[in-house]
Amino acid sequence: MISTLEGSASPHEDEWDFYTNPPPDDEDPPRPVEVETLRSFVERYGTPQAIPASDAARRLMSLCDEDAVPPPADPNVVVDKGQRIGYFLWEVGLEMPQYQAAILELVDAVQALPDLERTEQQVKEWRFKEKVKRWRNMEAFWEIWDEGYARFCENRYPSSLEGEGPRGLVNANSFKAHYLARNRLDPSRLRDVGAAFWLIMITLEQDPWNHAPQNRNHETNITMLNIAGDVIYSFVDKKDLSWSDTLKYPGANLWKGDSKFTKSRWDFWKDRLQWVSEQSELKLRTRDEASLLAETMKTIEESGTSSDST
Repeated sequence: MISTLEGSASPHEDEWDFYTNPPPDDEDPPRPVEVETLRSFVERYGTPQAIPASDAARRLMSLCDEDAVPPPADPNVVVDKGQRIGYFLWEVGLEMPQYQAAILELVDAVQALPDLERTEQQVKEWRFKEKVKRWRNMEAFWEIWDEGYARFCENRYPSSLEGEGPRGLVNANSFKAHYLARNRLDPSRLRDVGAAFWLIMITLEQDPWNHAPQNRNHETNITMLNIAGDVIYSFVDKKDLSWSDTLKYPGANLWKGDSKFTKSRWDFWKDRLQWVSEQSELKLRTRDEASLLAETMKTIEESGTSSDST
């Protein structure tokens, strides 16, 4: 499946147009029923007309029509239901972040299905028996999630266009924040918590004016703290961050205290944001974002202590 972030040259009038009218060179685009199922679910999510997540999950992952799909022209292309749905959900979440919470609800519903809908013949076929568990567990989606997020982090620095950072990381960070807010302290996804810490640390604990463009975009941290700031704060005095020392530039580490995520470290982040907001040589947007983040952190503290959040 071709990425809308990487393969689309111009915006579409309809935000779903890329999926309802996929490019001819996309060998395994989402099927019309898959597009209609996801669109109906996310657009009605949280409204009186909401579709039950279990119904949408069953329909989205149904295998009954898979045999009617013509094989790809390239024999080297493998058509895989799990991969196709995984890329579809990830890309829609990046392109339309307003639907991220609904998509995660749907992913949970798929993983809760007792089985995937199949024809009698498909039940007997080895090719489906081998893959159905992986598809139901959404393994491809989580692999795409991890790989895609890592790619955006690697390309996190602003481009030469007006000093703006890539929107992909902002939306990917928002997706991750929604997951943390939804699952909170799920031990199976602690690497997502680690990634959230890492992005904040490289922005606020290193000297960005020696190692990165002078005007940093704080929007990735804004989405994380606005959506899942209370989850991050709940790890005060509970998480060791020493593993991340290897990711830092030598001599650029501004934090000299305990390697754990302490209240002092949280306060250091606020102080750094306040400092950024006062630097007149920086762009107004950079200063405003830093000021907003500092206020967000204060609000999180006032809403409850770290021990109350766990």
